[in-house]
Amino acid sequence: MKRPLILGATVLSVALIAAACGSDEAAAPAPTDTGTPVASTTEGTDTSAPLSDDPNSEKPQGGILKMAINEPLDQWDGQAYYGIQWQMEYSTMNALLDFFPLPGPEETSLIPGLAADLPTVSPDGLEYTFTIRDGLVYSDGTPVQASDVKAYMERVLNPSIGYDGALGSGYYSIIEGVDEFAKANEDGTPAADRATDISGITVAGNQVMFKLTKANPDFNYLMSLRFIAPQKPGGPSTRTNAPEPSSGPYMMSNVTDNLVQWVRNPNWDANAAIMGLDQYKGKIWNLDGFDLEIGDSVENILLKLKNNELDMMWGGGAVTSLAERTAIEGDAALSPRFFSPADPFVRYIGLKHAIPPFDNVKVRQAFNYAIDRESMVKISGDGSAWSQILGAALTGDDAPEVFPSTPDIDKAKALIAESGVPTPIKIDLQFNETPPGPDVAANVKAQLDQAGFEVTLQPKPGQGYYSFAGDVKNGMEAVMAGWAPDWPDGSGTFGPLLANHEPECNPSNIACVNDPALDAKIAEYQALPYGADRNAKWVELSQTYAAESTPWGVWKNGEELHLLSERLGGFYYNAVKLTNMDLLYFKP
Repeated sequence: MKRPLILGATVLSVALIAAACGSDEAAAPAPTDTGTPVASTTEGTDTSAPLSDDPNSEKPQGGILKMAINEPLDQWDGQAYYGIQWQMEYSTMNALLDFFPLPGPEETSLIPGLAADLPTVSPDGLEYTFTIRDGLVYSDGTPVQASDVKAYMERVLNPSIGYDGALGSGYYSIIEGVDEFAKANEDGTPAADRATDISGITVAGNQVMFKLTKANPDFNYLMSLRFIAPQKPGGPSTRTNAPEPSSGPYMMSNVTDNLVQWVRNPNWDANAAIMGLDQYKGKIWNLDGFDLEIGDSVENILLKLKNNELDMMWGGGAVTSLAERTAIEGDAALSPRFFSPADPFVRYIGLKHAIPPFDNVKVRQAFNYAIDRESMVKISGDGSAWSQILGAALTGDDAPEVFPSTPDIDKAKALIAESGVPTPIKIDLQFNETPPGPDVAANVKAQLDQAGFEVTLQPKPGQGYYSFAGDVKNGMEAVMAGWAPDWPDGSGTFGPLLANHEPECNPSNIACVNDPALDAKIAEYQALPYGADRNAKWVELSQTYAAESTPWGVWKNGEELHLLSERLGGFYYNAVKLTNMDLLYFKP
């Protein structure tokens, strides 16, 4: 979250890649034509890198990257649905299908990963068969088997897994038997009468077959998502902080309260050769490992970055205000290693439709006229004011405003009067207590209180934030949140966040949207082939649904701000992998 950082660091050019094609397994895997979405996912990325940072060039090898975050995540299982963790999961795990490994026009194209090729699909689009490559092993030497795919999906979709299970069951309910397997009680615990396995996933030898309840052109992208990438079976059904064996170039080696470490996978060279990726040795997967310090303040992290005591803040976020950004951009020593790539995240405030007052569309619209998007952006120090559901990576930068960037308090008051809801309208607003969250939330309160709301601010830590947000019983009528689509298509936002899931409120559908007409529209557009016509439908729906139904208070299309150490090269950011950890290296 989905979806969400030389003599200064340089950004890799996206114009320098040429994909090699052919049947020789040692050649570069050719991007697969899966009907790739037409939307650009590199929009806003700096492409002025010098030729010396061409991703096809040899890079210095070795060294441990030092990074930091200010607070722990819920768990360090090795696979989770946090966008910040996905940045390492692309480096530790391979899914059945992966993304092309280098930047450029093909970077959002799928290539076979653990699977030997694209799946075989039945004529009716309801059966997908993947064949697992022979000879692949995990970092502990255990062979990768087709049965691991079923076993791990049953681990992830087990209700006892918590947040990931709730989200995953929404994504994968099109597989026969997932709803029965993921059946949960009202409190989210596994139901006593739930199925013991997913009937629609079967294994025969080195093949794994998926039986769908309805055709879905997004299925290949769903099988590329990191949090269902197969791992060695046999782990606990709940999340764990014990490092698990990995199939990718790196593996998690150590987890403590204050430090998480990743090192090279000793079996990666052999896996890479089997997968046709060994030609990239010396160009990517350059570092020996990653050390992540946990728990320092954002202020200290920024100071350490300025002094080259850290290489990066994981996920960005050390620069938390416009004043800090302006000072860094004006500093001759710091500005060459400061980057602000446009990120795919839309920041929004989820307005819970399941409970008053936001069960009234007029109140939701009044909320959107009252907030001051321009001021909120200035406080946060990055991005641009935004008011529709999809971000600029899918709609284009020149998409029209749905709601104004500056508040219209009179319009908000008029809509509240039309709603019939008496004032003051009391609401609790949940926000992340990490800066600039408190200042942004205070700005929202100030504007809403003028319009006839009475806002109580409810700060929450990042740990467990979305699990709490998705529980309608927590009493939060409004929740500050963010999302980036997991693949570059409108379905990657509308499906997980706004389509009806059971229960209606969950860690993805935190606004509790239950709209059968919208569900039908989403299903209609998901059935269209990828291309300009499909993208245009999503873009139109993004604008009209924001204006007419107004599920959220969208306020920003962001940037991810990164100050890097002087020694770090190879920084590259895109809308799928975010910071591509495989491309980083240390300059001599």
